[in-house]
Amino acid sequence: MTAGRGYPLNSKLCSIIIPVYNDWDYLKRLIERILAISAGAAVDLNHLFEVIVIDDGSASDLSAQMPVSPMVTYLRKTNGGVSSARNLGIDSASSDYIMFLDCDDDIPDNLFEIMQRDLAASDKDIHQYSYITRHELSLIHI
Repeated sequence: MTAGRGYPLNSKLCSIIIPVYNDWDYLKRLIERILAISAGAAVDLNHLFEVIVIDDGSASDLSAQMPVSPMVTYLRKTNGGVSSARNLGIDSASSDYIMFLDCDDDIPDNLFEIMQRDLAASDKDIHQYSYITRHELSLIHI
């Protein structure tokens, strides 16, 4: 069995990189949402997606507060700004596709389903999704 584009199931399809700096409440909500969507999915998303949280030198170490999940990796670095945090996430990613989320973002219930379908059905190197508003929490593929 393979995950999109013929990748073996032990290869991740997409790495979701979330930089954070002193925003535990927002990050907690986003991580809980990702894990809830993952838990309700028809397939085991741990094999397809990974979430890499980059703590860019927050005042307190957030590692003890992070949920334990094979899907989530927490990395802490000295403060260097959002770009350096994202670059560390890219360096740590184990997939060919990268998705960036900010810790105060929200995601639709069908995010992983849409991404899995789009990435598996295409040989494109870049997939872009539109901005999502809270009023219309749906994903539109451009």
